[in-house]
Amino acid sequence: MAAVVADGTLVAIATAYGAAKTMSAVTNTNPAVATLEAAHGVIVGDIMEMSSGWPGLDDKILRASVVATNDITLEGFSTANTTIYPAGTGIGTVREITAWTNLAQVLTIATEGGEARYLDYQFLNELRQRQIPLSKSPLSLTMTLADDLTLAQQATIRAVELAGVPTAMRLTLPNGGKIFLNGYWTMSDMPTINTGQINSRSVGFAMTALPTEYAT
Repeated sequence: MAAVVADGTLVAIATAYGAAKTMSAVTNTNPAVATLEAAHGVIVGDIMEMSSGWPGLDDKILRASVVATNDITLEGFSTANTTIYPAGTGIGTVREITAWTNLAQVLTIATEGGEARYLDYQFLNELRQRQIPLSKSPLSLTMTLADDLTLAQQATIRAVELAGVPTAMRLTLPNGGKIFLNGYWTMSDMPTINTGQINSRSVGFAMTALPTEYAT
């Protein structure tokens, strides 16, 4: 058993990516193994953004755990379910994340969404309703940062927002665990100003894929 407190958590934004490398095949295994083009440059421990014909893999941020020539094991990610991951249709590209920038002065992080959505129905010969789960609502984060225009991070977030493309986030927990997310960033145009409180900026993060969590 373990209890992890938030104090000491580091938040980082991806600030550099390598060139996209062709992913010509992905196995239906646990964990999945991706075949990349020659001279892909990926080594064990690299963090990658996936682009795939499988919606469950597309936009995921994953770590390479084994590299055997052009075959890269996607740590902790299973594609064994061929209903969700139909064989032969997961090809795409991979981009290595080559640089991260820690965000300073983070005050709070709040998670929203992820609630199950259901279809309610009833047969004519029944006196009660039934439910079928359909999907889950989109996941997002809202962070508050202490407002400080002297820090380059605000310009970095604004540039990512204006670019309008998903950009990865990394959370490093005090126990060494890591959470990788991908999504769209936004930042409030005005700071929040209240008596007796630190001036702050609200930063939104709309996820485009489910988070990936690693214990170390």
